[in-house]
Amino acid sequence: MSNRKKHKAPYFKKVKGDVLKNAKWRKLTSKSKVVWIYLLSKCIGTSNKPISLTYSELGDMMSSQTICKAFKELEAAGFIRKTKNGGLYGGISQYRVLESNKKQSKHFVMVTLEMLNDPEWRKLSNKAKIVWVYMRSKFNYTTWSTVTLTYAELEDMMSSKTICKAFRELEKTSFIKKTKRGGLHRGASRYKFIGPYRFFYHNGVRI
Repeated sequence: MSNRKKHKAPYFKKVKGDVLKNAKWRKLTSKSKVVWIYLLSKCIGTSNKPISLTYSELGDMMSSQTICKAFKELEAAGFIRKTKNGGLYGGISQYRVLESNKKQSKHFVMVTLEMLNDPEWRKLSNKAKIVWVYMRSKFNYTTWSTVTLTYAELEDMMSSKTICKAFRELEKTSFIKKTKRGGLHRGASRYKFIGPYRFFYHNGVRI
């Protein structure tokens, strides 16, 4: 690691490991998970002041009806709380992002603001975005190796067919590359991250 150059990490938000494992989170639809990540990206530091996320900021990724359903699902599940009602004359609704564990988490996924605004990322389906996040959570900072993510690790959130489509979409759009094909007697498939958002940052070192 000492031979590697130091790099300052780009601006990012942490999707904590305990959130990804949370049973309520895992029950959310993929669209709600994506909306929550975009709400999280609007939070400044750890102050958790009320923030807003307009439909127009998400309109290229999902319909207004889908966005509305996602906000309602997140409120019902206790992941956000509305602090101000919006409307024609009431301005924009405001929310607080609620996390079950406010302590600093050693295990988290770095989600950069640059990526969230990238048209190529935004074109991905909600399912593919969430599979990518879970793949990132499997990276080993000790070995710096490729990652595996089995269907069994995702099957409580989406069907096998949907998981397969998400992997293929991420490969086709050059977010990941398969380095080892899995199978019945070959174990799990292995992947590496490619493209502009492939990097990890650990102790000032870009991996």
